[in-house]
Amino acid sequence: MPEKLLVLVIEDEELIQNLIKRTLKRFGLSTIAAYTLDEARKLFDKHSQDLLLIVLDGSLVTDNDTVPLAQEFCTKFDRPMVAISGNKESNNLLMNAGCTHHGPKPYDVIPAILNAVRLAQKFQS
Repeated sequence: MPEKLLVLVIEDEELIQNLIKRTLKRFGLSTIAAYTLDEARKLFDKHSQDLLLIVLDGSLVTDNDTVPLAQEFCTKFDRPMVAISGNKESNNLLMNAGCTHHGPKPYDVIPAILNAVRLAQKFQS
């Protein structure tokens, strides 16, 4: 089985997206980004077999609630999903919907993602 090196980032704040992209690039991982639920679904459908993990904000400017998306993805995706909302309640809802890790914005996002990467890479070995 080829190693999965792709991360789907569903986040509408460009600053956070860029921070995640730069950090993951240092670990040899590529990212694809979605700003809306529709974009996220399209990218997931196209790349799900290549994804190492998914990073998911609790709400997007165009879509206030990403919980249904997390519920949908967890039925089709058996690797880590990281909730990265700045709102504690949103992170709790995403965790209950199937996310495996959470990292409240802005400070705990990167450590949570890196923990999820390490876990996902163990399953590839």
